[in-house]
Amino acid sequence: KTQRYVVRRWLLDEQKRVDGRRMDEIRPLAAEVGVIPRVHGSGLFTRGQTQVLTIATLGPVSDRQML
Repeated sequence: KTQRYVVRRWLLDEQKRVDGRRMDEIRPLAAEVGVIPRVHGSGLFTRGQTQVLTIATLGPVSDRQML
């Protein structure tokens, strides 16, 4: 309870998040395309420490795979 109270007071008093960002500040954003050369399309999206890698390969329906 004490830790929760201290963090809450800090957030409200300092108007900063735990990672140091202001309340109206978003995490850094970045996007890259063509990160994997052997597929038809790929992209990497980064927001703070979170990353998403997307990959697309084109082909006929008969080549599809079930995940």
